[in-house]
Amino acid sequence: MRKQTELPLTIDPFRAAGRAQQLAGRIAIADMARLAESLAASTGSAVVRLAFDTDEAKVPHVNGELVADLQLECQRCLQSFTHQIVSQFRLGLLHSEADAANLSPSYEPWVVTAGELILRDMIEEELLISLPIVPMHDAASCPVGAAQLDSSDPLSDESQAHNPFSVIEKLCGKETV
Repeated sequence: MRKQTELPLTIDPFRAAGRAQQLAGRIAIADMARLAESLAASTGSAVVRLAFDTDEAKVPHVNGELVADLQLECQRCLQSFTHQIVSQFRLGLLHSEADAANLSPSYEPWVVTAGELILRDMIEEELLISLPIVPMHDAASCPVGAAQLDSSDPLSDESQAHNPFSVIEKLCGKETV
């Protein structure tokens, strides 16, 4: 596999698939604007390996692996924590959305516009779909204690006895007990 520190910005994926080209490198997290909006900090980079090829049906595709340590905000304690994403993906490279109907289900479709693939956009999309829906520390390592997370505490007798609708019932001529 070809070694490099940064991946090229664009590539002709159909040509790369025809040559069975392989790439490896890094993409800075700060260069991915849509991803950065979802992060507590946009530091570090994603380590990426890409293998372009064609299958027996002559479908151009890319097999990819990526690893990234992302800074997310815990939704329990609102503090930053590191979440590692390790993702493997297999994309079928298409000229148009209409071609997706004939694509094998073993591939996710990726439409290539203007004959070039912007690698950063592809990696950013893979990272976005790999983000947790609700980012949180592991319960054992979250600074918010278990007692603070337990919502099963019964209400006090005083707050249970007070009926907030008693004023309305009095106005309507019905007394509450």
